[in-house]
Amino acid sequence: QRIIDVERGTMGLLYRALTDLGDIVYPMAFSTSNGGTNLYHLDSLENIGALEPEDWNADGVAIRGAAYLMSKVSAKEKRLIVITDGNPVGSGSEGFDPVVDTAQAFAEAESLGIKTAYFNVQDTEAEYFAKLTQFCGFAKRLSGVTNLPQAVGQYVLDGVA
Repeated sequence: QRIIDVERGTMGLLYRALTDLGDIVYPMAFSTSNGGTNLYHLDSLENIGALEPEDWNADGVAIRGAAYLMSKVSAKEKRLIVITDGNPVGSGSEGFDPVVDTAQAFAEAESLGIKTAYFNVQDTEAEYFAKLTQFCGFAKRLSGVTNLPQAVGQYVLDGVA
């Protein structure tokens, strides 16, 4: 089973669990290429199920975009849940550190009152993980994609979402 297959399934379960609890859920996906970072609104389970890998991930740019959209919505509580595999990459700018940028994007989202959660699937220990998640409200690194559904489920069960 591919990583994207498990990520899609997990995102679908998360969407279903939260909407069944009465939450408003605005699922998004993103991909970065030479033309910039695109955010996609996934307005149904079918859209989530159709996700396929694209280019690479400039996580900081995507987090800022999602936080901006979320800042325009009136809600008692806002949560930005990021599910990703591998490490973030830069926007192509010289001297740009994508780990620092992603950490800063989490700090910016938190300063807007958006609670952040980050699930990272990577089989090898990631040296950058602590630095990247220093301003993130909740962070979990998973070795093995098969652990993702349980970790996200536990996040919801613990009342965090």
